[in-house]
Amino acid sequence: MDDLLRRTEALLRRVAAVEIEAASGGAGDVDLLLAQWDRLRTAIAPLDPADLERTRDEVDALLVALDAMAQRLESLRALKQSLSGES
Repeated sequence: MDDLLRRTEALLRRVAAVEIEAASGGAGDVDLLLAQWDRLRTAIAPLDPADLERTRDEVDALLVALDAMAQRLESLRALKQSLSGES
């Protein structure tokens, strides 16, 4: 995440330099981008990377459990189908 932040900040610095050089009508779009970046940075600032990683691990474990449950349900469906004589 730190790499993404560094790269984004470098891009924003370059955009600002281009805006200064251009000094023409596109300033509104760059200002909007900068405002969105500030909102994004404010929104993700309180997120702890360790908490995000733990949450991702929990979601991954849940997906494994759901896959196992789907396999068991498929086995039960096949068993029921064979016991009822359906093909």
